[in-house]
Amino acid sequence: MQKNNVKIMAVSAVVIVICLLASWQYAAVDEDAGDSRPFAEALLGGDPAAAYDLLSPEAREMYDPLGGAEYFGLLLQTLEYTNEVQYGPYVSTGETYSPEAGISCTEMAYAYSGALVWTHSGEGGVDAFYITPRELPDSNPLPEGIVETPVQVGADGMKKLDGVIASSETSDHTVAAVLVSGSGPNGMDCAFGENRIFQQIAWGLAQQGVDVLRYDDRTYAYPWDSVALGNTLDIGYETVGDAVSAAALLKGMGYEKVVVIGHSLGGMMAPAIVQESDGLYDGMVSMAGSPRSLAEISYDQNMLFIDTIPDGELKEQNIQYVEQQLALAGTLDSMTEEQLLTTTVFGMSAYYLKSIEDYDIPDIALNLDVPMLFLQGMSDWQVSYEKDHGAWMDILDGKENVQGQLYMGLNHLFCIPGQYDGDGADYYMSQMTVNPSVIDDLAGFVLSV
Repeated sequence: MQKNNVKIMAVSAVVIVICLLASWQYAAVDEDAGDSRPFAEALLGGDPAAAYDLLSPEAREMYDPLGGAEYFGLLLQTLEYTNEVQYGPYVSTGETYSPEAGISCTEMAYAYSGALVWTHSGEGGVDAFYITPRELPDSNPLPEGIVETPVQVGADGMKKLDGVIASSETSDHTVAAVLVSGSGPNGMDCAFGENRIFQQIAWGLAQQGVDVLRYDDRTYAYPWDSVALGNTLDIGYETVGDAVSAAALLKGMGYEKVVVIGHSLGGMMAPAIVQESDGLYDGMVSMAGSPRSLAEISYDQNMLFIDTIPDGELKEQNIQYVEQQLALAGTLDSMTEEQLLTTTVFGMSAYYLKSIEDYDIPDIALNLDVPMLFLQGMSDWQVSYEKDHGAWMDILDGKENVQGQLYMGLNHLFCIPGQYDGDGADYYMSQMTVNPSVIDDLAGFVLSV
């Protein structure tokens, strides 16, 4: 990994930070990192000019063609909004520490969650930054008759990830599901504000006789390890490997049937997870996944953001940028390994994107013989029921082992309509409940495998 391959995290040249399919990437670091606190306070405290001044000259170069400090300020407004959407209103800045040589981290407190601001600083200032969530302690009581058993997930030689298996007190422990989250560092509950989506799904399925394993993402549990990997971080490390080890754990515990349930990027990778499990998984569910490339989805999501920019030069620059990025994504197959490691597409490592495309998800799904279920909310603006769910159904048309289900009015989190406006901060901050029909459909499918 080259030291000068700088990437600004949380906001790239154009990015919607809240997008659940936009994967977080990490930059390699030198041995000596500066204090992240001044940058964090400026970044999240509403002082974009001060944050921009703390960037290194090399880091600022990526913003110069798009308007420099003015454009950086616009992106920080978006970051401030999306942080509030995901974490709640900002409360305070906590301690700053360095968990590994060359990395500085500042704790941030929000109303419904915590966050960590990580920076790498060279002699000229901040070269790279990124933000990871920290789920607050869970205060939700277990439903009557449900028990949770702590476990650890991870292949041999890998650091272990904390997880839990939710089950009913009357379970015979023969059928289980594994929840695999979307991109970004997610805790085992996959929390958005006060809404613990994976917890809701796990408890709902357990009440219907399905034991459910959920676990912390590797990028959530060990973010500084991801930093050390730099642009060599791939989808196997981020998602696939741990999902396979989760199935191995359950089969080793005596479960007869195990089904993977992937959400968002996890849903995209579900066919690859089944393939790599070599028979450990007996079925799969893709919730708001897609057979399209991550670059295509990022293009659509970024265009939604650009549509909110007033007509003018800045808007035209951004349209030109995303068009160029989409074209660049089309050249991944022709790039050398060095080019993949030193090129970014929509703020993501080309190496990372290529690691996803190497799986050829549509072809893998076509050749799987396990039962497959594809679920999609029709009010999901992050993944399209027409472009993405529709693509699954077109590709897999005629396969007897494939089922598809659309849900009128449900969003990306499969939550009940009427509990949110569909946009604004209420999209994630209002209390949301995963639609009981979705839980019922998941339970019926898993128990039928």
